[in-house]
Amino acid sequence: MSQAKMIILYSSDSNPQYKKDIINVIGLPVNGTYRFRYKEKYLSSELKSLIDSPSCIDGREALIVFRTNSVVDGIDPFLVPIRHVVIDSVDDIDSTIYIFNFTVKGYPIFSKAFSEACSSLAENVKFSKQFFDGNEGIFATYDSCNLVIPEHNNAEDGINDAVRTEKARDTSEKADNTGRIIEDSEEKQQEKAWIRIIEALSKYEGFNRTFFFMTMLKLPQESKRMEMRENTQSTIEVLHYNSDYNGVHSASVHILYDPEIVVSSYGTAEKIECRYDKNVFAFIPKDIAHKTDSQITLNFVTEKEDPSSPQQEATIRIPITVKRTMKKRVWYSIITTIGALLIGLNDLLCIAPAWKPVLWVVGSLMVGSAWLIPKGE
Repeated sequence: MSQAKMIILYSSDSNPQYKKDIINVIGLPVNGTYRFRYKEKYLSSELKSLIDSPSCIDGREALIVFRTNSVVDGIDPFLVPIRHVVIDSVDDIDSTIYIFNFTVKGYPIFSKAFSEACSSLAENVKFSKQFFDGNEGIFATYDSCNLVIPEHNNAEDGINDAVRTEKARDTSEKADNTGRIIEDSEEKQQEKAWIRIIEALSKYEGFNRTFFFMTMLKLPQESKRMEMRENTQSTIEVLHYNSDYNGVHSASVHILYDPEIVVSSYGTAEKIECRYDKNVFAFIPKDIAHKTDSQITLNFVTEKEDPSSPQQEATIRIPITVKRTMKKRVWYSIITTIGALLIGLNDLLCIAPAWKPVLWVVGSLMVGSAWLIPKGE
């Protein structure tokens, strides 16, 4: 099977922010946005050619990969693909700095060759040396890639239906008591892919005592904002996984939001108690927040050697927009109208005197009860 050519964007751990970028991208919801910045010298010539023609690069799929900065003496190459993304645009600043703006998609499924290389640190290093083959100084490239199973079937790049067979073999399947194969749901497959990525990263000492996160949310493709309704609870589910087997470090989530827009049922902080668990954060927009855009920020903080100096591991920003559903307002209008008609019939129609007070009372009760329906959502 031919290997697809694809854009690969690398991030290393040569400084704390780059490492945090990896954890952030792993934790973002589907259709969340992020950006990487590169100096011109770190781009391959093939990728520069694509950038010169925006129509060739905007909307193209790419792969985010963690790698060690092996151009430094004494550091072995090590890499792990972490996320599929789509390039939204590339900002060229005087042809010296390039900023890649991208939308985050699903977690990659490792190819058979790379899965075998994830068995140990030594095997990963061996694989990585062959993969880079002297190109350790390039951090953004357009080249063939045998790290993952392509997310989509692309005939132009020589990928045929064999990828479907390989993908089906790699994803976890199980049989019920009748022998039938039961495939995992897409959500479950993505959760397992996320865990495999963490386990692969944890072979490297830079990530073997790290909290990882997964936001179980898919933002709308167009707006890239979580849609909330006035006076209606919305939830954000976040999985967390501590790669430290002993789990000696504690962590917490610090929640930032505009209290004029939404109310949080968790307040402003939540303790992370288990090594592997799910937290559900609930928010209720106020009834004055219709057509308002805002943001909810989840800062994940760990307490390591010095509890008095917590370390921020990751930041997940979720843009939100508050909308209003007209359902309750429509019911309010219908009930009020019927009640008003019943009251008005006394004067418009020739109704027996005995029925007039009945219609007036029923109509008044309907108008009054309509006010019990909340007009915000």
